Amino acid sequence: MQGYIIRHFSYLTCELDGSPAAFLKHSRRALAGYQDACWLSGPVDIATGIHIEKIVVRQDCRGRGNGRALYERVTKQFPLESLHSFVAQSPCANTASTRFHEALGFHRVATVPYELADGSWFLESLYVLEPAPEASTTGRHYQDCGA
Repeated sequence: MQGYIIRHFSYLTCELDGSPAAFLKHSRRALAGYQDACWLSGPVDIATGIHIEKIVVRQDCRGRGNGRALYERVTKQFPLESLHSFVAQSPCANTASTRFHEALGFHRVATVPYELADGSWFLESLYVLEPAPEASTTGRHYQDCGA
């Protein structure tokens, strides 16, 4: 697993057999605009924490723990921070990503309409993973990418 910093984004990559298998892009970009109660299903602080800009796992590398390993690396790096991740819901629901995030312990806190530059709209659900209660004393477990 390798990490890169480009501008204010950080990237983690995972390779299998010398080829890219997955990457995760994250930042400390504030989500304060989404803190409005009309979007959120309950009280949650999304103005701070780590924002997962994108996670991509090559299709033939899915189900091998690569995405999980990238998230574990981020939670090890920031054990006291909550993580925020958007999952597309329309025009086509990303059910694989929804199941993946929920299996990691993320919970949906909002569904937000988003307008593209061409005037079309789609929906994204905002998922949050709160730090584990024991994170303040033990940190989180990290497992490297595996085949």
